[in-house]
Amino acid sequence: PLEKVRPENALIDAQDFLDIKTVLAVISDISSVDFEAAHCPQLKELTARLIGFPELLDRLGWTFDSEGKVVDDASVELYEIRKRLKSLNARIGNRLKEMVREENVAKFLQDDFITKRGERWVIPVRMDAKGEVAGVVHDVSSSGETAFMEPLEIIGLSNELGNLAADEKAEVIRILREICDEIRQDRDELLKQYKILIHLDLLNSIATYAEKLQMSPANINESSAVKLREAKHPLLISMEKSGTIKKVVPLSLTLEGEDRVMVITGPNAGGKTITMKTVGLLIVMAMSGIPIPAHPESTLPFTTNLLVDIGDEQSIESSLSTFSAHIARISKILEESSKGAVILLDEIGTGTEPAQGAAIACAILNELSNRGSLVLATTHLTDIIGFVYKTPGMMNASMAFDDTSHEPLYRLKEGEPGQSHAIETAIRFGLPREVTDFAGKLLGGMSAEFHELLKSLKEKGANYDALKAELEKERASLQEKSEKIKEKLKGAEDKKRSAYEEGLKEALTFLTNAKREARAILEETKKSPRMAIAKLEEKR
Repeated sequence: PLEKVRPENALIDAQDFLDIKTVLAVISDISSVDFEAAHCPQLKELTARLIGFPELLDRLGWTFDSEGKVVDDASVELYEIRKRLKSLNARIGNRLKEMVREENVAKFLQDDFITKRGERWVIPVRMDAKGEVAGVVHDVSSSGETAFMEPLEIIGLSNELGNLAADEKAEVIRILREICDEIRQDRDELLKQYKILIHLDLLNSIATYAEKLQMSPANINESSAVKLREAKHPLLISMEKSGTIKKVVPLSLTLEGEDRVMVITGPNAGGKTITMKTVGLLIVMAMSGIPIPAHPESTLPFTTNLLVDIGDEQSIESSLSTFSAHIARISKILEESSKGAVILLDEIGTGTEPAQGAAIACAILNELSNRGSLVLATTHLTDIIGFVYKTPGMMNASMAFDDTSHEPLYRLKEGEPGQSHAIETAIRFGLPREVTDFAGKLLGGMSAEFHELLKSLKEKGANYDALKAELEKERASLQEKSEKIKEKLKGAEDKKRSAYEEGLKEALTFLTNAKREARAILEETKKSPRMAIAKLEEKR
């Protein structure tokens, strides 16, 4: 509406006036709220700039009704015009009602009602009798049997009614133009106020959404570290609340320090891509000042360079296959990547012969790592797992899988690669058993080396977990001993302090008594020196 009203003499429609009125009412309400500067200084600063427009709001309030129509009291002239219109309409209506009951007219009518055609009052006359009633035909029924005629007797009154209607329209336009002039005069300030209102509405929406999903303000670090605890994708939380899914498995992920690249493997439909999307979305939310659905201790990197290759965008028009589409996007990512960039690569190396795809993927990961980018990637290619395992600064991770139920657990396991479990997934999604059995036989001799690597890594992982548990136990024991030593030291210190205070007390008592005796001897000496000397001899 504010843009529509900008041209000189421009008029806006009824809904635009109502929209402006609503905005002004909200501005007025918010500007009257006293936000405590200590608790919300930014809100205090924003709302202090909302001055409101009470005069314009009042004018809109007594000019329009709830539907945007100009009310009778909008001006004295409009009130008088509409008063005369009502009176004249009633006069014409009453005369026509009398007319349709008069015998010399009623016998020529199709019915005894009165109605309007356009802005003219008419009566329904039979088509074969229209020449018997003096008047003007304004319309004919769809059947062709009725002529809607304005009796000659009321034409003058109807003309007067038309003139009054024109006067009414002119007065309404005058009122609207006057209000538009007021709005135009304050347009720039209104626009500023409206933008503040939008900002406040955005903040309120974010706060409401954050409260609904129990989100926490994000901790931003400048060390390009991702440390997520109990993180969840907002859409999955909403689906959980609506009952679409049973329970969201929270994500815990750490990528920091020397570890700059994480490659996630694991079962199909096991949560690899949603894990990566969760990390990417939460980084965007954090950088936008939006709280994130994660533990308050979670921290995300400050970055202005989030580069993503997720999804299959093969195109007939562009002659792009799955592989070439991925490579085209990754080429752009390599052009834009740098230290501090966060890069998400889904199914890296896919869409071509596995050995060559894996080699290209490893080279890409190596290049991004050398540039200091933070990389999160997913893959099903086993050669990439081995490369990551041997390369400093890179780590494997996998999505957990229940070997008993053959179901994905949607939980990330860091430091341990996983299998695709493609055959189990194929069974779960209905592939015939004879097909999956044959696939299993073929697989037996094809992946011994990979399974040996996984076995080795799992053993190392188990040893690490055991060592970690032992160290934790030792740490707890040392902590307990430390606490006991502190207690003993505190007890000894208390005894030392007590003995010192007791000795000091005794020394003060001795000095006090000695001073008292010395004063007594001096007094005796003054009175009788011989007697005083005798008493001193006795004390010896």
